Amino acid sequence: MSNRDSIALPRETLSKETFQLLKGLLAVGIVLDHLAQRTNWIFSPLDTILSNSGAPIVSCFFFISGYGLTASFLSKKRGYFDKFFSNRILKILIPFFCAIVLFQLFAYCNGDGHNITSIIGCLSRGDETYVLPYSWYVFAILYFYIAFYCVFNYVTENVTKGLICLFFVSVLYIGITSALEFKVQWYGSTFAFNIGTIWKYKEETIMRFLHKKRVVFVFFLSMLLLCLLKYYHFMPSKPLLLTLVYKFEIIFSTTLIVTLCYLRIPNLPFLAYLGTISYEIYLLQGIPMRYLRKEESLSLSDGTYIFLSLLFTILSAAILHRLLAIKMKRIK
Repeated sequence: MSNRDSIALPRETLSKETFQLLKGLLAVGIVLDHLAQRTNWIFSPLDTILSNSGAPIVSCFFFISGYGLTASFLSKKRGYFDKFFSNRILKILIPFFCAIVLFQLFAYCNGDGHNITSIIGCLSRGDETYVLPYSWYVFAILYFYIAFYCVFNYVTENVTKGLICLFFVSVLYIGITSALEFKVQWYGSTFAFNIGTIWKYKEETIMRFLHKKRVVFVFFLSMLLLCLLKYYHFMPSKPLLLTLVYKFEIIFSTTLIVTLCYLRIPNLPFLAYLGTISYEIYLLQGIPMRYLRKEESLSLSDGTYIFLSLLFTILSAAILHRLLAIKMKRIK
């Protein structure tokens, strides 16, 4: 690499700070997406955009996870896996279990609790709503985290071979979940994890291209995405073709969002904080959404329902994150 190239290229394509801000935006976006599906308050076409933005938003979370795991592995090699379960897996599982307990308490107090048999039965059919609303993502990301650990810790340390293995692991996951007739969200966005791993591994090459062609690339992706969206929503139903179109829609939208990150998201402290608690926001969003409308005596308008759902979700996520941080600090 020449001196000119090393000066022109930044050390990192995407920083932790950028991802933190992006996660804050994504966390609010996914909550608004789910609220748009439950209300008629947000005017069209904004309502249409929000109520169809869930898959691209979740795909960005998968991208960030794949990128982050690969970055850590490239930096530390197999030494990264020494505390993998305590540093990664437990940070997923502990908030998840806390959110499940909280949701089940609300369900029990409102008279719609379910026994363990019915919960497991629904989960085996890809219905996670009795466990914790929208928690399919947790099961999916655990699968990919453990797969990443197994591939690079036990199968190969070679990055190229490992990424090829991860591709087949992803295909296996998609095949199993679709064969079991799980809902499409279980597997629709997961290839973004693989995109994140490849992006990090080849980031210097990608960065060279984006420095030269970023404007053209963004315009091309935007136009292509609009064409795919139009085809998907207005053409006659052809299951296999529409599935492929949907996959490309997710891939292109994820790539577009990540590419736009180079424009630099405003460094707002509150947005960065939302990024810090984004996982807890995702876990807890379903509780106020479900039970603010469950209580008929409240008779909330759509606007009030949206505001209170956002407020209670963010507040409860902040409290849970803080309590767990204190607890983990004491353990250490």
